[in-house]
Amino acid sequence: MVGPTNPSTRRRRPWRALALGVVLAVAFDQLLLRLVLDDGWFLGRRIAPFDPPLFSAVQFEAMARLGQEARDGTPRSRAVRFDAELGWTHAPDTGDGDDRIDARGARATSNASDGTGIAPALRLAVLGCSFTYGTEVAADDAWPARLAKRRAPELDVVNLGVPGYGVDQALLRWRSIATRVAAGEVWLGFMPEAAARTVNVYRPALRPWSPTVAFKPRFRIGEDGALSLVPSPARSLDELVRLLGDQRTFLAAVGESDAFVRDARAAYAPAGSQLLHHSAVGRLLLTALWRGGRDGHALLADPHGEVRRVTEAIGVAFAAECRVRGERFRIVVLPDRDGLRRRRADGVASWDGLIAAWRHAGIDVVDVADALAAAGVIDDDDAWMSGEHYAPGTHQLVAEQLERQLDH
Repeated sequence: MVGPTNPSTRRRRPWRALALGVVLAVAFDQLLLRLVLDDGWFLGRRIAPFDPPLFSAVQFEAMARLGQEARDGTPRSRAVRFDAELGWTHAPDTGDGDDRIDARGARATSNASDGTGIAPALRLAVLGCSFTYGTEVAADDAWPARLAKRRAPELDVVNLGVPGYGVDQALLRWRSIATRVAAGEVWLGFMPEAAARTVNVYRPALRPWSPTVAFKPRFRIGEDGALSLVPSPARSLDELVRLLGDQRTFLAAVGESDAFVRDARAAYAPAGSQLLHHSAVGRLLLTALWRGGRDGHALLADPHGEVRRVTEAIGVAFAAECRVRGERFRIVVLPDRDGLRRRRADGVASWDGLIAAWRHAGIDVVDVADALAAAGVIDDDDAWMSGEHYAPGTHQLVAEQLERQLDH
């Protein structure tokens, strides 16, 4: 006959089970850490901590190439090159084929002037990112070239767009070449989703899948509302390589200036320096938290957010500087496909508030969203290239819409 169970024994059993469960969970966590996450990769993706702060094999290859260029002291002949002030830029007289850059640093086309012939009635400089440059399409198919062709020979369009640029870099680039280009009119191509670049310094922190490993400058807004420049932390290729080779140096350089590094410091901390780095669950949690917060449209839509305020201030500063030089200034809104879809679903665009603020400041803003939506490009896969840039037909729509602005 079995006697009664000691009450104290009954009370200990749940605690023993709990303790055993904790031991097994910790053991499994450490096993997962050692066998699955030890190399910093999981299912083909980097897992925090990001030391070094590179997120793909392409970026590791780019880093190796940059290191070789730094040692050799000679950049390769590609069109996009390191720049101490801008982060990266188009070097004059480089590239080939559809990515040839002319002596002015502009995208060359079959019908474009190089700025040395008879002066046109109007020289129009366009600056911006890949949606201005015309990434994924031939040079003659990009909207700046199509616009120039429609008004040739009296119009010379200088395409100074650079893939990956923020409006901050566009402003800084124009400051450096405005006198040389001597344009009567300046258009800033603005792709709303890219507004988040204004609070980004280390390119992969915002776009982990980007093949570009680079740092850039940015602007801050002071208490008086004035913009102040935060220079790029990489003033040379040697310094760029050094920043990526030492995590503490990297964090000291961009840990506060880059909003996306600042908001995920534990994920960028030197490997092993945080308690969560020693747990598989902790590392996966850091990675999951790091993946959020980079929705450019959501950040732009917040009227009190840093992205919106800095972007608005840059547009106002750009307009003021052009006015001083006697240049007519316009902002051209070039929405991406996701932005157009959200605009249709929500009945409002993430950039509507920003446009209203710019117009209130006296800036001429042209938004091609209505024209693109009316043409049915949102649901037309042929209107977009594989990388979701405008296809030639969409560039044509943009050019037709913008041609009307030349007479106003």
